[in-house]
Amino acid sequence: MILAKAEGNPFFLEELTQAVVEQGEMQADAAVPDTIQGVLMARIDRLPDAAKRLLQTASVLGREFSLARLYPIDK
Repeated sequence: MILAKAEGNPFFLEELTQAVVEQGEMQADAAVPDTIQGVLMARIDRLPDAAKRLLQTASVLGREFSLARLYPIDK
């Protein structure tokens, strides 16, 4: 199933395999994401809430930002 979904893309093959290993489901009917985006979303879903919030904040800020915006210091 992983080989078929990866369609020869070595990066996708590696990420799909890692996703299945992290799930701990080495069964024939294991949920295997269809896209790289699906792999990343599954990985993000397994993060603790604080890490998810940090990623959400960083995604809104864009590619370049000061660390002070990402980690505001409460005074």
